[in-house]
Amino acid sequence: MNPFVSLFWFGGRINRTSYLIRLVVLVAFALAITTMYPDAIAEQPDPRMSTLQTACVYVYFWCVWANSAKRWHDVDRSALYATLMLVPLVGIALNVALNAWIDGTPGPNRFGDPQG
Repeated sequence: MNPFVSLFWFGGRINRTSYLIRLVVLVAFALAITTMYPDAIAEQPDPRMSTLQTACVYVYFWCVWANSAKRWHDVDRSALYATLMLVPLVGIALNVALNAWIDGTPGPNRFGDPQG
């Protein structure tokens, strides 16, 4: 599957390395945008710009959520474990920590073949 499309897709599995690389790229992208455009997350008087900002935030979190779901699939768990991120701060930290430390299932599981 195309790596760009894979960022948005919830199906399949990704290993720890791919998960961490994607997470670093997504966080770096968000930091780069806020550094280059410090007013990017400020309230905008133009409703079209505000709508665009909101859409971008939803797309960003969709990508983070999809990649977390694929990582949970790799450890043979449901993507519902990704809802752990809904708990502010603690849930996100716990989700990232568990996805970074738990080994994936060797060989195929109910979510498909391992990445690679």
